[in-house]
Amino acid sequence: MKQLQGHFYPIGCSIQQSAVLSYSDVEYDIRLIDEVVSAGQISELVISEGVGRIARRIHCPKGVFVTTDNTAVNSLMSEAQPQGYRWSLLLQQIESHISWVVLAILVTILSTYLTIQYGIPWGSQKVAQLLPATLATTVGRETLSLLDQRVFSPSELAREQQQKIQQHFQQHILKPLGMEKGEQNYQLHFRQWKNTANALALPSGDIILTDAFVELATEAEIHAVLLHELGHIVGRHSMQSMVQTTVVTILFAIILGDASAAIELAAGLATVLIYSHYSRQHEQAADDYAFQHLLAQGLDPMTLSTILV
Repeated sequence: MKQLQGHFYPIGCSIQQSAVLSYSDVEYDIRLIDEVVSAGQISELVISEGVGRIARRIHCPKGVFVTTDNTAVNSLMSEAQPQGYRWSLLLQQIESHISWVVLAILVTILSTYLTIQYGIPWGSQKVAQLLPATLATTVGRETLSLLDQRVFSPSELAREQQQKIQQHFQQHILKPLGMEKGEQNYQLHFRQWKNTANALALPSGDIILTDAFVELATEAEIHAVLLHELGHIVGRHSMQSMVQTTVVTILFAIILGDASAAIELAAGLATVLIYSHYSRQHEQAADDYAFQHLLAQGLDPMTLSTILV
C-alpha cells in the first residue's frame, strides 16, 4: 500500500496528531501510532485542490488528514477522483508559474470586457424582444409611479398648451404611423423636473416631456423628439438597458465572489433612465427611426440634431 505522512484532526478536535494515510486501489486507512482512526473506500475521500505550497486537506468521515506532500496527494487524487484529477493538476501548474497566473488574469480581463462590451448587449437585445408586452407595461407604469413620487412634480404648463401638444402627438405622429390603435398604448405626459429640459420614454409606451423642455423647444423640435422617443419604445431600448444592468451586476457578483452585490442591482429602470444614458447604439437607432419618419413626412430631419445638441 502507498503511504502519506501528515497530521490528523479528529472531528470536533483542534489538536493535531501525527498520522499515516495508507491506501490501495480501492481502500484506505489512517493510523496514529497504535490505532486506526479511520478506514473505508478510497472513493469517499474528499481532497482539496493544490494551491502553491499550501498544505492539502483530505476529508474523511472521521476527520481531516493534512499533508504538504503535494506529489503524493496528486497520486492519491488520480485514483480517488480520476475525473477531477487532470483539471486540478492543470490548475496547480498554472498557479505555480507567475507567467501563467498573469496570462490567466489577462484572459479573464479580456473575456470579461468582451462579454460586457459585446456579448451582454447582444443577449440583452434578444431577451428584451422576447419579454411579454404585459411585463413592459407593468415595468413602465411602476417606473412612472416611482418617478412621480421621488423625482417629478406636477406640470405647471398651461392646460391649453398641453392639449395642443397632445393633439399634435395624436394627429401628426401616432395616426400617420398607424399607432393610435393597437396593443401598445402610447401616452404623452408632462412633468416638472427642477427646470431640467428632458424627454423620457418608458417601455409601457409612456413618454414624458418636462416643462423646461417644452418651453425651450419649437413645435418642430418637439415633433422630432417625440419620434426619437418612439424609436426607443419600438426598439425596446429601456428593457434592454434593464436586462443589461441586471446581468452585468450579477456577473461582477460572481467574479468578485460577493453574493451580496446581487442585492444591489441598479435601482431599477428609473436609475437607468435618469442617471445613465442609452448606449450609443440605442441613441443611433432612435435617431435613425426619427430621421426616417421625418423624411417620410416631408419634414426637415436636421431639426432633430438642433434640439439634441
